[in-house]
Amino acid sequence: MAPDGLVLEPREPASGLLDEPFRMHARGAGGEDGLPLTWRARLRDDEGRVWRASAERAAELPAAWAPAKASTGPLAGLQSLRPVAIDVRVESDDDGRVASRTVTRKLLADGVRVRRWRAGLAATLHLPAAATPCAVVVLDATGGAGATGREEVPGGAEAIATAALAAPLLASRGVLVLVVPPSGRNGAGGSTGGAAGAAGAAGAAGAGGASSERLLAAAREQLAAVPAAAGAEIVSIAPLLPPGVPWSGDDDFGSRAAAWDALLATLGATPRERSA
Repeated sequence: MAPDGLVLEPREPASGLLDEPFRMHARGAGGEDGLPLTWRARLRDDEGRVWRASAERAAELPAAWAPAKASTGPLAGLQSLRPVAIDVRVESDDDGRVASRTVTRKLLADGVRVRRWRAGLAATLHLPAAATPCAVVVLDATGGAGATGREEVPGGAEAIATAALAAPLLASRGVLVLVVPPSGRNGAGGSTGGAAGAAGAAGAAGAGGASSERLLAAAREQLAAVPAAAGAEIVSIAPLLPPGVPWSGDDDFGSRAAAWDALLATLGATPRERSA
């Protein structure tokens, strides 16, 4: 008798935030039958570039993202903040059985609003769905590398691209976030451009913008006038690349995920789900 087919059983909603781990189980193999499995994932970013991941467990997929082509930049272009469709496939290494499904991951939870400030300081405000945020944060993308600790994207653009992805996910977890790019230019949180657009903003900053300290002081002053931030302590932090964002840097994914979880805990934000 032919073996039963594999069935993918999600242990999570069909749509979740991008920084969540994959919580899936393959019924008909693996744990029950002791068969070795290979998990694969695939997504296409805003720029049409394909990213792939392969691992022995579904929970390990976010740590395994790699660009399909060497010409792809180091960071997935997801600055449109549109939901991301991820094709997940599991294969039995023993008998070739296969199961697949598509899951949707969001950078913006329902009710989160993104506003660009164009008068005075040009920055991007991310308002959580709740009327009262758990914390108020200025995300400092005014220069230098992002918290990934890598310099593959030149001119401080990595910090801008990282902030553009971290801010909506923080807001989705209850944090009010203002992203301040170099020279007060609106390089983070935009709908297009990715790392290339961020590089242009960083280059403009290098040509002679206001100092980071003055930019951040102006940001805190303007942020204090936002009703949802009234009376709240305003915290300045450096951009931190969230887990789950495809990234080709040779960093320690476990440390990055732990740092993200620690940041959420410090801010009192909604925590991520744990891996199955």
